[in-house]
Amino acid sequence: MWQYNYLCHSNGAYLSHHGILGQKWGVRRYQYADGSLTPAGRRRYRVNEKGDLVRKTKSEIANDKKIARKESIEKKRQVRLERENETEEKKKERIAKSRDPKKIYDNKDLFDYKELLDLYNIMNVEKNIKGLIPKKVSTGEKYVKAMKGLQNALNTTGGMIEGGTKTYNAIARIINANAGEQALPIVETGGGKKKKKKKESNDDDDD
Repeated sequence: MWQYNYLCHSNGAYLSHHGILGQKWGVRRYQYADGSLTPAGRRRYRVNEKGDLVRKTKSEIANDKKIARKESIEKKRQVRLERENETEEKKKERIAKSRDPKKIYDNKDLFDYKELLDLYNIMNVEKNIKGLIPKKVSTGEKYVKAMKGLQNALNTTGGMIEGGTKTYNAIARIINANAGEQALPIVETGGGKKKKKKKESNDDDDD
């Protein structure tokens, strides 16, 4: 965080930085705003006997990963055992709570028609309510969308102007041909200027 200080200093006011250099706005690498460690921070640091944060060694990090892997395997094993021994009612309750359409369909024989209809209605209501929640859009994303909208608008306007010019020129040429003279002027477009420049360039080459 950059901070402008108005306090006394040998050279007057000065700009100071607090935090990690190169850190992006709104992104905390290893600590939350209250100073507690994020999951990434807990993997990287530990608290020593004095209560200070110290960086873990490579061996400590590797050991933590090994312990986490063992815990994950054990957790999956426990879940598998529980599901192998669960009753039909427990299984129905678990699948219904999951709100997973595929799981519900694959196990549709466990439910009667009314239960399936109730689940369908509940899931539709939840989906509609979720759709009412405004999506969080970052300032950067808003800026990019605004610039894209402006670019599309300019492209559309430019295309309309160019199309209108071409239509006018076509009508003007017909009127001029019937009148036997240039009654209406021909409006040059960007393409015409390019062709004219190219023609002039070719004339120069011929010289």
